[in-house]
Amino acid sequence: MFNLIFNKSFSEETQEKIRSDFIEAKEYFSKYYDFSKKEIDIYFSDISRMKKEDISEILKIEKVSGLSMSGYGALILEFLDARYSKNIFLKLIFHELNHEFRCQTLPTPNNIWGDTILEGLALNFEKQAANELGYELKFLTDYYDKPDEDKLKWGLKRIIEIAKNKEKINHYDWYFNHFGDDSSLPTNFVYRVGEFLISKYCEKYRIRPSDALKITNEEFEDFAKKEILCEK
Repeated sequence: MFNLIFNKSFSEETQEKIRSDFIEAKEYFSKYYDFSKKEIDIYFSDISRMKKEDISEILKIEKVSGLSMSGYGALILEFLDARYSKNIFLKLIFHELNHEFRCQTLPTPNNIWGDTILEGLALNFEKQAANELGYELKFLTDYYDKPDEDKLKWGLKRIIEIAKNKEKINHYDWYFNHFGDDSSLPTNFVYRVGEFLISKYCEKYRIRPSDALKITNEEFEDFAKKEILCEK
């Protein structure tokens, strides 16, 4: 069961559009994942009236933001621009529902390796949904230069090492780095590495991203080391 909860800034017209589009999203998502015995609260927030200093840099750039409460049955979707876009909504809802289902299905470590897998699964599921439903998939971060495969392999190796050794990192630089504060790290690097890893796994075993959601973190790590990094 899904509960859609809006703050007062959303017009009745926009709320009705979201409710209508959510029916389509729910029908698609339910083909692959069973939420029938779960209760999910989805909070919609229009934060365009917030003070500029209170808005995160990420939100200023992408105008939208999503957050899953990691298996606790709650999603938060924030819109900086009050103008509603069905494409953006579908991208957000599929991404965050993918996180929610993954966290409710399998143990997910709260570290950079767990996040890499979570983001990779969600990004690849977004692509699957976009292709099958026929909507455009593009965010502002798509305009940033994408790292080549050697850089992605380096990142994959480092992320596994960081998680294993419990190294302290600059979270913003590894996950976002929108302003190039660390020139050695591409923008949205954790997301890019995760997208690369899950894409390679699905390609190798000829499965769709929706099927990859039930693969364990250990299996992904084993695949990364043997098939991508070619470690013995």
